[in-house]
Amino acid sequence: MKKIIIGFSKPRQFFKPFSWAIRAIERTSYSHVYIKSHSDSLDIDLIYQASGTQTNFMGIQHFKDHAKTLYEFEADILEEKHKEFMRWAIENSGAKYGMKQPLGILLIKVFNLSRNPFDNGRKAWVCSELVGFALEKFLDITIEKESLETIGPKGIFEICLKHFKSIEVT
Repeated sequence: MKKIIIGFSKPRQFFKPFSWAIRAIERTSYSHVYIKSHSDSLDIDLIYQASGTQTNFMGIQHFKDHAKTLYEFEADILEEKHKEFMRWAIENSGAKYGMKQPLGILLIKVFNLSRNPFDNGRKAWVCSELVGFALEKFLDITIEKESLETIGPKGIFEICLKHFKSIEVT
């Protein structure tokens, strides 16, 4: 059995309008969600996320230089599922960030829409969709397909509260 960490963060830089908007709409202290995983062969922790213009891996120190982690949850994952996750994450690194999708999530919250008008399937990702997809595919957490296109960091946080152990942020 291995472990992965689902983390919630916000930028260290004070003025980040996109982060402010997410935190205001979601009414949270965090605006970003990521997965931290340990590579045994390299003996290093890696952050996998959708940020900037694409999905990417980032080293812990670089991540900490730019983001303040507020919450983390630890999830057990079978070794084979972890290997599948890492393979999937590497294959999907560099996939586009879904620039219009957060606007769709905003429209859903403001106008109570039932679906994201900017649904893009698996062509592009936002952080909460990426983590939600991984939770469903590799940890067997049920999330409806429609929800993956509309879920924000707060929705992922609520899933983590229900299914995983909260751990101290270091």
